Order: sequence, then structure tokens, then C-alpha cells
Amino acid sequence: MEAESRAMLDGLILLEDYGLSVYSFIIESDSQVLLDMLSGKIKVPWRLRELTNQISRRLSALSCTLVHTYREGNMVAGYLARKRVVDKAEFRTASPNSIPAQARTLILQDQIQLRSLRQKKCWVYLNPGVLRQ
Repeated sequence: MEAESRAMLDGLILLEDYGLSVYSFIIESDSQVLLDMLSGKIKVPWRLRELTNQISRRLSALSCTLVHTYREGNMVAGYLARKRVVDKAEFRTASPNSIPAQARTLILQDQIQLRSLRQKKCWVYLNPGVLRQ
């Protein structure tokens, strides 16, 4: 949850840094839990309160809509969020060269509309009465 929170905060800071906060936005997140915390539907864990408070303050200054999307539709953001938390990487520049190669690959796949498949568990019946996953 920390990765998703930090990623959203970083994105909101970038909007301000580039003077884009005057526009209307749709902000997509694959974390329904984060969206529920920000909307007040569920309680925010104490360790995330400062982050979610910062996000809420910045959101209140914007004209935006928060929308849930599946992880497969948000792969670039997910990758960068994990890099931010695991490697403590900073992504505060618009230079394409500063974006990790794997993220650039995901961006390219997104641009050419390469589909990501959502995998579901597949149950196979091998023998009568035996259920395997």
C-alpha cells in the first residue's frame, strides 16, 4: 500500500511541478483499497496517515476524478511505484532517458496497444472427484 500511496503523491507533485494542476484529470489507480482510504470508506492505517493526508490535501486543490483500473491497465505506474519503494528511485523528470528501460518497454507496449491479459485461476478436473488448480 505504501508503493501505491507514494506513487500517487509523486504523480500529484509532478502535476504541480509542471504547472499542470490547472487542468482537469482522471487519476487511475489499481489499488481499490487506496481509493477507499482516500474517499473515507475505510480507515487509514497509522503508518500511511501522513502520506494519505498529503495526497488528500493535493487532491482537494485539483479538479480530478479518482477511478479504479485493473493492474494490467496500469503496468507502467505499477512498475515505477515498485522501483520507488524497493530501490528508493526518484522519477521527477520528463526526460525519457531517465526512465528505466523496463518502464520504457511497458510504455511502448501501451502506445502500440499491446493487450495485457488478466489471468484467472483455471480449474481442471483430472479425475472424477479430484479437483486441481
